[in-house]
Amino acid sequence: MNITQQLCCPGAAENQDYIRLGEDIAMVVDGSTPLVKDPRVPEVREYVRLLADAVVGAEGEDLPHMVAAGIETLRRRCGVPPETEGVSAALAILRETGEQVEVFVLGDCAAGVRFRDGRGPELVSQEAVSRLDGAVVAEMCRLHRERGIDVIEARQLPEVREMLLRHRRMMNRPGGYWIAGFAPEAARHGTHRVYRREELSRVVLFSDGFSGQREALLGAEEPCLQELYQQLRQREAALEMRERRARAQELLTQRNLPAELTDCLNFSDDESLEKSLNALEKAFLEQVDKAVGERMKGAAPRSGENALYAGQLRSALGLK
Repeated sequence: MNITQQLCCPGAAENQDYIRLGEDIAMVVDGSTPLVKDPRVPEVREYVRLLADAVVGAEGEDLPHMVAAGIETLRRRCGVPPETEGVSAALAILRETGEQVEVFVLGDCAAGVRFRDGRGPELVSQEAVSRLDGAVVAEMCRLHRERGIDVIEARQLPEVREMLLRHRRMMNRPGGYWIAGFAPEAARHGTHRVYRREELSRVVLFSDGFSGQREALLGAEEPCLQELYQQLRQREAALEMRERRARAQELLTQRNLPAELTDCLNFSDDESLEKSLNALEKAFLEQVDKAVGERMKGAAPRSGENALYAGQLRSALGLK
């Protein structure tokens, strides 16, 4: 097995993703932080590593059996029952056995398969977790629009927390979603594919963080993961910038400052935005009757002249 590229970049302060590479196996493990902590179970960063070790070290006729055995090994090590709620992880695994190649996914990780004869590409995935996550994101965005709060703030609201808890109670239950936790039965509900080694040109394993780049991952002849990661980060940064600009314009209006001054603000992050807004408001109030009045020769803005006035104010304050 030839591993051409790998990338594991955290999207949070703690990296909950894990890559495990072996002579005949490759794994992507995407850990999930528990909503309710259980002192008997390890932290997410430790869990994903222990799970990968247990699966790789397990004996089984195929990947579903190895995953089930690995989960059972970890359950016994922690001394918890299968229904224990806590840390969990999605999986995407590739294993080479002789002339066969197995692909197994569980949760919202996925695998993309390309064939030598031009077929496909084929996506091996499960959508249950993504649908539930999408419903939560939609609710957070609705609260953001209606209440004018930050999307991240919305996650802490009681109604969103209850929604998350309700979804979490559906974990590893019929009618819900299946994911690696402490229930070996979950492995039976994974998606398992077996291919002839000679028919494959490439297999890409990825977590849900690359879900927006599926077409690029599967369509390119030789995708550059670092480049795709940078594209993803650029999209996220552009979205954050648009959200901060919209929020800044609302705040300027609330403080009776011209919306044209939006470009004077620092949008690097939320803290910089708040600081620059406070500084702008302070400078406006202090200088409008003094330095600005002298520079503008006492001209106060009349209706419809905000754009011109804003330009003069920025110049008077030494802002570009």
